Amino acid sequence: MAIFPLEHPLDGMKLIAAACRLYKISLLRLLPLLVLVVFIYHLFRFGDHYLPKAYVNLYHQVSWYVLILWIPMVFSIFSKLDKISRDQSFSGWELCILTAQRFITLMVCLVSILLFPAIILAIGIIVNLVLGKYHAPFLVFMIWNSVLCLLLFAISVNKLFAPILVVTHQQDANNAIDKSTLLVKGFYWRTFGYSLYAILLLVFLCFLPTLFNALLPIKQLPFYITEGIGELLLLLIGPWSFALMLTQLQDLISRKKIEITFS
Repeated sequence: MAIFPLEHPLDGMKLIAAACRLYKISLLRLLPLLVLVVFIYHLFRFGDHYLPKAYVNLYHQVSWYVLILWIPMVFSIFSKLDKISRDQSFSGWELCILTAQRFITLMVCLVSILLFPAIILAIGIIVNLVLGKYHAPFLVFMIWNSVLCLLLFAISVNKLFAPILVVTHQQDANNAIDKSTLLVKGFYWRTFGYSLYAILLLVFLCFLPTLFNALLPIKQLPFYITEGIGELLLLLIGPWSFALMLTQLQDLISRKKIEITFS
């Protein structure tokens, strides 16, 4: 049974419930793609551990190209989720073709979205250097960097749904950014809250092994155990954040009564 498009807007717990329902029906069908995404994420971070020393430098050069190819794979999760939510069949081969077709448009969209935050980030780095020069307390660094991260997120909220629209509704970069801005208008703080929750969950899962080793009061567990647990949790829980973002997008489309046609 199809979940989207929504017949009416969802408030509060109904939106969370819809996201949970989408997560529940899609997890097993997403599993092969999720395993591939998490596996490449692991190789990007720790691939040099598995190679002879003679190839480590080559790995560091190649890994950034792998990251560029990995980003569209992450957003292809939204493509698959969208088809599942509409109860439409969508093979792995069709997903590969769609991901390849939307690659350039998606990257252009992401670059456009990140240009202004990159300027703010550069200013933030300069402030960090100044704080370091004058030996500011560690607490000041923590507060400033927390504020900086929130600021970077806040100025990006209006455009958060643009890359999702690129892969789910085949919009071009400019149209996707315009429609995302239009959808969020009037619902900024609502979007800010739900999206921050979804993204913080992913960040927490990514850094869970590091936090686990740092805070564990007993002898640290072996690297492969903590990383394995963290990546397993990322594999199983992380898709809920994608389901929440897609549900939120559909809710905003319902609220704005906007019909977004496929390009």
